[in-house]
Amino acid sequence: MAAVTRTDELRANLADVRARIDAAATAAGRDAADVRLLPVTKFHPASDVEILVELGAPDVAENREQEARGKAAEVPAARVHMIGQIQTKKANSVARWAASVHSVDSVRLAQALDRGMALALERGERSDSPLPVYLQLSADG
Repeated sequence: MAAVTRTDELRANLADVRARIDAAATAAGRDAADVRLLPVTKFHPASDVEILVELGAPDVAENREQEARGKAAEVPAARVHMIGQIQTKKANSVARWAASVHSVDSVRLAQALDRGMALALERGERSDSPLPVYLQLSADG
C-alpha cells in the first residue's frame, strides 16, 4: 500500500470542502463558482501553500502578518489575503503583499493601508491597485 502524501491529504480535504460548498450553494439557489474558498494556512508551511496553488486553490488566508508576508514571498503564485486584526504600524508591510484585507476596523487603518499602497506602487513593489478591503462594522451600536 502506497503512503499517503501531503498532496494527497490536501487534495482530499479540498475535494471535501468543495463538495460541501457545492451542496450549500445548490441549497441556496446559488452558483458555487461565485464562492471563493480561502484556506487558512496558519501554522502550516509554505510548502502547503505551494501544493494548494498546484491543486487550483491559489487564494489562501493568514492572520499573522509576519507569517503571511513570508508565504507571499516564498510562493509568488499564491494570493495571500490578510484576515484578523492588523496593527496600524504593520499597514505598510501588509499593503506590499496582501491580495486583500478582511479586517479594516478604523479610518486610521484604512488611511495607513492607503499610504502603504501608494508607497508600494511608487517603489514598484506592486502594480495592481486598489487594494481590496472588507470593512469590519460593529452592529451593536
